[in-house]
Amino acid sequence: MTFSTGRIGRAVPGLVPALRAQCRAETSQPQADQTKTSQPGTRKPEASQSEIAVAETRPPQSDHRGMVTAELACGTLVAVIVMIMMVWGVFLAVMQLQCLDTAAEVARQAARGDQQAIDSASNDAPKGAVVTMARQHDAIVVQVSLRATMFGGLLPAVPLKAEAEVIAEPGQAGPP
Repeated sequence: MTFSTGRIGRAVPGLVPALRAQCRAETSQPQADQTKTSQPGTRKPEASQSEIAVAETRPPQSDHRGMVTAELACGTLVAVIVMIMMVWGVFLAVMQLQCLDTAAEVARQAARGDQQAIDSASNDAPKGAVVTMARQHDAIVVQVSLRATMFGGLLPAVPLKAEAEVIAEPGQAGPP
């Protein structure tokens, strides 16, 4: 009798070798043992030594030892990378909001013509931001641009830009 290593062999490791050993044990026993039948009132014959040996055998160690450790290491690495990218995305969103807030504040102060407030609002810009003001017709346009870097330049720099436009108050010259 032969056994294939079909779906059962893959689902339960060691099952096919145990069945092969049991088959060999049964075929090596004399035919008299196989023809015994239990009659009413008689006890079943005790298990033979080969049947006990087959029952006590453990399935052989598979070639997949350490697989869980490797999968856990890869999974942890992927989780850390995803977390870093999420932190990077939140960082960029916060920097963009700071640039937008600075542009709006500088534009409001420029529309009023308050140079001290313009300087104060420009100092609140994120580190490395460039604030530019221009006058277009009767509006004041303020742009704040920044190249955001994180982790000491390990990740690529991302250019961020925010713009605010307000109408100058009557009688105010605004920026040149």
